Amino acid sequence: MHKKIVLSLLFTVYAIYHFATLQISPLPWFDETYFASLTHTYLETGIMQTKIAMILNDGREVVEYGPCYFWLTALAFKIFGFGILQFRIIGLLFGFFLIYIFYRFLKLTGTNMIFLFLLLFAFDPILHSSMHGGRMDTMAASLSLFSVVLFLENRVKGNSILYFISGCSGALAILTTPRSGFLLIPVALMLFVSWVKTKNLKSFSNGLVWSAPILILYLFWFFHAFGNLEI
Repeated sequence: MHKKIVLSLLFTVYAIYHFATLQISPLPWFDETYFASLTHTYLETGIMQTKIAMILNDGREVVEYGPCYFWLTALAFKIFGFGILQFRIIGLLFGFFLIYIFYRFLKLTGTNMIFLFLLLFAFDPILHSSMHGGRMDTMAASLSLFSVVLFLENRVKGNSILYFISGCSGALAILTTPRSGFLLIPVALMLFVSWVKTKNLKSFSNGLVWSAPILILYLFWFFHAFGNLEI
């Protein structure tokens, strides 16, 4: 109980600090202004293009990242207006979510140093930079880790609904940035090995339920964005 109170107080101070410094640190940088321009153009026109550094993509739509992050940042602009705080708030909130999911992951490891590891992670300079940097890193990482953690938590129960939710979270991570797919490879391997070892229908169906939303949603976006396999 004492640790929970201390942890709650620390998180409150931690959150206040991040909200208070979100507009100040860091100064706007290239990636952030590029993505903010993309979001603003998408909100105005419905097309995923930028009004800056157009030479980078020859004026084409910027679809290689996936749409999820830009949908949310566009929603933030629509509700709260255009500004640096409004754009960075999505990355910050997903940074908080990432810390919570990391806490759940630590519980699965059985370590008795959860409090220490959580503090080290929360105050990691790279995480701090990602939470303020105006990129989709914290969103992609938190959705990927949530997919993995939910899968691990569900291995004993074998609940098909939870496998499906885990797969949907993985799909959203990939639709935030395809690089997230690398974090999901261990889950896919675990499902495959489980099926090879047991050869039962349950293992196969679990793998199908988990992988179906990832394959269907990403392929739908891929053909919508690119039209075919020639990028």
